[in-house]
Formats: sequence, structure tokens, C-alpha cells
Amino acid sequence: MDLQNLSLEARNGRFADNLNFAVVQQDREGSALDSVTNTVTISVTDENRQKLLQDGLTLKVGIRPAPRLSQIRIAVMDQATGNTGTLRVIPPVTN
Repeated sequence: MDLQNLSLEARNGRFADNLNFAVVQQDREGSALDSVTNTVTISVTDENRQKLLQDGLTLKVGIRPAPRLSQIRIAVMDQATGNTGTLRVIPPVTN
């Protein structure tokens, strides 16, 4: 995740933000089969903030593929600004 668009506000000598994210498994018609939602709190020193801005942030979410899975939608929202990014993933077809 590219952090250039996050607010990362200075708070008590650290840079902080809260991100809401959702991972939704969908069938061919776009109906939700399963979902995972969570909030991630980021609170880093300026040195680590610079590393995150350079390298990005990786969030790992484990999911068990639902029957009839056709696509996975991922959305992340910066709570401070409302900025939202989404990603659509088409899993490989297995026999």
C-alpha cells in the first residue's frame, strides 16, 4: 500500500493514522459470499514513517476461499480524510 495519500498526523512525537479495510469475496453476480473487516492503527516514529513512505505498507489477511468465489474486492479507507482505495482480484481458476 502506498502511504503517500495517508494523513499520518503528528501526535505526541509520532505519526499516526487509522485505516479501515474490508476484504469481500464475491460470486459471479457480485453477491458477497464472505467478508473480513478491521481497523489498523499506525503509530510510527519519523524514521519509520520515512521507511513506510518509501517502501509502502503490507497488510496480510488470511481468508479461506468461499465456494463459488469469482472475485475478491479489497477496500482501504483513511479515517482522517475519507480517502479510499480499492482493488479487485480475480483468483486463478482451479479444476
